[in-house]
Amino acid sequence: MNLSPPLEIQNLQARYSLSWNRKSVVALDCFNLELKAGEIFALLGPNGSGKTTLFKLILGFLKPKQGSIFIHGERAGTRGARSYLGYLPENPYFPKYLTGREILETYGGLSGLSPHQLRDRIEIILELTQMSSFAEKALHTYSKGMIQRVSLGQALIHDPQLLLFDEPMTGLDPQGVDGMREAMTKIRSLGKTILFTSHLLEQVETLADRVAILYQGKKLVEGAIETLLKEQKSATIQVTGLSSEQLAGVKAALTDFGATSVEMTPSSGSLEKLFRSYTK
Repeated sequence: MNLSPPLEIQNLQARYSLSWNRKSVVALDCFNLELKAGEIFALLGPNGSGKTTLFKLILGFLKPKQGSIFIHGERAGTRGARSYLGYLPENPYFPKYLTGREILETYGGLSGLSPHQLRDRIEIILELTQMSSFAEKALHTYSKGMIQRVSLGQALIHDPQLLLFDEPMTGLDPQGVDGMREAMTKIRSLGKTILFTSHLLEQVETLADRVAILYQGKKLVEGAIETLLKEQKSATIQVTGLSSEQLAGVKAALTDFGATSVEMTPSSGSLEKLFRSYTK
């Protein structure tokens, strides 16, 4: 058994050159991260914060300016590292004339599975992704949700230990979102590790074990969602039966106690509120 962390990133820096003015943009700066086996980790941040760059670096499509990335002890970009990885892109594309089963056969073959191994893995994947009812149909008949299940299947076909999911729920209807969330939970129960990005903060809050917030290439905060939400420096006080004059008195008293801001509206701690507080 490989006891190395599923993903270990140390002092990572990535830059993009701007040829028109001979300058460069820092896409990631001094980024560190270590994932635990069997967890779901969410990477949050506005567009342009460095999430896509990080995925490309982990997959070996880009080389870092400095720092290192190890996947179960193998340096990113090597054949050994790729064998541990499964990737679900935000906008998957497959030949529309192939069936779902043929997609799995193709990607399984490219991953080096023998015909016997492939036959067994396909049946497991069809059940896990709930593809059995449409696996023999051509992809041009598929809905967005069905395409996403096929993409999930190709990411899982070679039984990887670390899964990278780029916006896995984007464009899905509520039923599709529920299906993806259920699949990700099942994958975690198999001991796999998932790193995913998402703008659907409500879904992240119910699914992820830990999160990190990226902004302009820097990691602002990282931790368990429950812990981070408890650490928000705000509280909700809900009262009934007070007049407007009495409420004004309550607000004045809180200000006297040192409160820098008092909003007399109902609110509650949430991942969205935390995200906005770091990226506003």
